[in-house]
Amino acid sequence: MVSFITSFDESGIVLHDAQAERWVFGFRINSIGHNEAVDPVKQVEPAIIDCQCRRDDHCVKTIEYDRNELIEWYVARPSGIEQRFALFVPLSGDEALRITAYIDGDLLGNIADNGLSAVFSLDGADVLEYTNIRAWDAKGMELAVWLEAEPASPASDDVAQALDLVVDDSSAVYPIQIVSGITAAPNWGFESNVANVAFGWAIAGMGDINKDGYDDVLISAPQYSEFQTWAGRVYVFYGSAAGLPANYSQVLDSGLKNSEYGKGVNFAGRR
Repeated sequence: MVSFITSFDESGIVLHDAQAERWVFGFRINSIGHNEAVDPVKQVEPAIIDCQCRRDDHCVKTIEYDRNELIEWYVARPSGIEQRFALFVPLSGDEALRITAYIDGDLLGNIADNGLSAVFSLDGADVLEYTNIRAWDAKGMELAVWLEAEPASPASDDVAQALDLVVDDSSAVYPIQIVSGITAAPNWGFESNVANVAFGWAIAGMGDINKDGYDDVLISAPQYSEFQTWAGRVYVFYGSAAGLPANYSQVLDSGLKNSEYGKGVNFAGRR
C-alpha cells in the first residue's frame, strides 16, 4: 500500500512519497464560482484549529484555510486525508457551482466514468485516489456533485492539470458543505457481479493452498443464493509473483439452505 507524508502551506496541500521519494502531488484551490462568474480564491496561510489526542497519544490535527466566502479543512484519517469545504452564501450565477483545484507534481490524473472519483498514477501504476465526494445543504438535502477536468491556465507553467469539483446548488439552502478525500489507491480490487450476497463478509489469508510458492486468499459471500437461499459461497484467489489475479481462481459452494457458508471463516479483515 502507498504511504505518504503530507505538508501544508499557503499554496495548498502537498503529498510526498514516504517510501522511495518517487513522486510529489500538489493540490491547491484556485478559483470558485459559476461558469460565467468565476473568481480566484483568497490565498491564506493554513492554521491548526483543533488537535485531538488518541489513546496512543498521537495528535490528530485539523488544518483550516479561511478564504472568507469559502472555508477549507483537512484532517488525517486512517483511510487518508479528509477534505471538507463550507460555503456560507450563494455566489452569483445560474450554472453549477465550480471549485477549481490546480494539480501539480508527478502524477497523471484520470476521472472515473461516473465522475465521482479520480485516480492519479505514475508510470501506469495507480498511486492516489480523489474520492468519496458528497455535498449537502443547510437542511441536509443531498446535492448532486461530480468531477470534471479542464486545461490549467496557460499562465500557470507549473500546473499539470486542473480539476473541477462541480455542485448543483440550484435548489440548495445555504450554507452548503462538501466532503471528499485523498487516499492511497488500492493495490488490488475485485467486485462481485451478484447483488445482495454480502460479498467480502470475511477475508482470510490461507497460506499457500495450491503449493505454488505464493500465499492465497479466501473471500466469502455468505448470503449467496444461486442454488439455495443463503447457502453461501467462498471465492479463492491464488497468489502469484504479480499478486492476486483479476478474477477468482476457484469457488467453494455449500449447497445447503441457510448455511451461510463462509460466514465463519477465520478472517484477516472484515468490510
